[in-house]
Amino acid sequence: MQRYLSGSSVTQSRLGLLFNGMVKVPMQFGILLVGATLFALVSGRTVHEATTAQQQMIFAATRPAGGAWASPTRCCMPLE
Repeated sequence: MQRYLSGSSVTQSRLGLLFNGMVKVPMQFGILLVGATLFALVSGRTVHEATTAQQQMIFAATRPAGGAWASPTRCCMPLE
């Protein structure tokens, strides 16, 4: 929104919004996708464990995510 408000012209404001929608948002999605994939690969489990896909979506909306080392019996512990 700041790009839209601080643009010195209408064209510059529109280009700022276009940049946000076409470049920045997909880039953030990609970063989150890589993070979730690495979490699943390292920990051996999903972020929100549930028995059904519907329950998993509800857990994702209502519960905080557990850390990679939240369940030591289900994933590899680091070497000390």
